[in-house]
Amino acid sequence: ISYHDSERVFLGLVFALFWNLATLLFITILMLAIIQQMVGPLPSWVPNPEIKGAENLIDKCCVLLFLSPLVAISAYLTWTVIIFWDGKMTIKIEPERVLVFTGGGIFSWTQYFDPGRLTCISMSRIQRERLIDIQAGKTIRFGAMLTEDRTVWIYVMLRKIYEEKLVNSRRVFVNDARLL
Repeated sequence: ISYHDSERVFLGLVFALFWNLATLLFITILMLAIIQQMVGPLPSWVPNPEIKGAENLIDKCCVLLFLSPLVAISAYLTWTVIIFWDGKMTIKIEPERVLVFTGGGIFSWTQYFDPGRLTCISMSRIQRERLIDIQAGKTIRFGAMLTEDRTVWIYVMLRKIYEEKLVNSRRVFVNDARLL
């Protein structure tokens, strides 16, 4: 299942580009001012980075520390755009384990559980997001970035597979009992 949503990707990309360029501009000016403070005058082709109110090195480092949340927001926005552009969720069902792969590009993670320990598949809602919860010794929650229709579809398919597994295991038990 792909997370790709053209509208979200376009809006996120525009906002992320604006935010990242503005943050990059602030960080570049600040870094040039710190380098100028530590090394001395910069070459003539480099713009003069004057920061009013931050004359010494400690003040400039404090401003840099103040800008660190902006860098964290930039990283989060970039991650979100990558997930919505190249993101996917894959559920791989094997006899001994089930893998739930989520992510996109280098930002991905895998959750897994033993299908033999599966006790419940349910849906939950956290704020506006509908999630799928799987109880199998541990709780696995996923589907936050999917549209509601896709989340419901995956939930229905997992319930169907789980119910077939229960029916098949009961048939095997009944057939084994008849053989005895």
